[in-house]
Amino acid sequence: MEIELRRATGLLDYLGRQAWLSGEEIIITKKGKPYLKLTAHPEGNPSEKERQPQRPVSVEGKIWISPEFFEEDMEIIEAFEGKYSDDSLFEPFLIKPDSGEEQPNDSSSPSGTDK
Repeated sequence: MEIELRRATGLLDYLGRQAWLSGEEIIITKKGKPYLKLTAHPEGNPSEKERQPQRPVSVEGKIWISPEFFEEDMEIIEAFEGKYSDDSLFEPFLIKPDSGEEQPNDSSSPSGTDK
């Protein structure tokens, strides 16, 4: 296997395990030329514990969440519902289907040119 040095720096642990498990040499290149060779050392055989995947750790009983976290903040809810919005800013962009006025950006003509 060949891998560029920039990419290998973040993958060193993974590459080391691959070298042990597959037994192949990993060539690390720099600017497209061989730079380093990663191989398994004969005295550093990983134990069975290292070869098995780690189990997820339970966080039950280790995390505390304040009861206030679950309380609703009405000011935030009202802001999302538009209580504090100033609709006059959006007045030119609002579509009013009941009015017979033509909208400023009406592109009803097929050629896109105004008549």
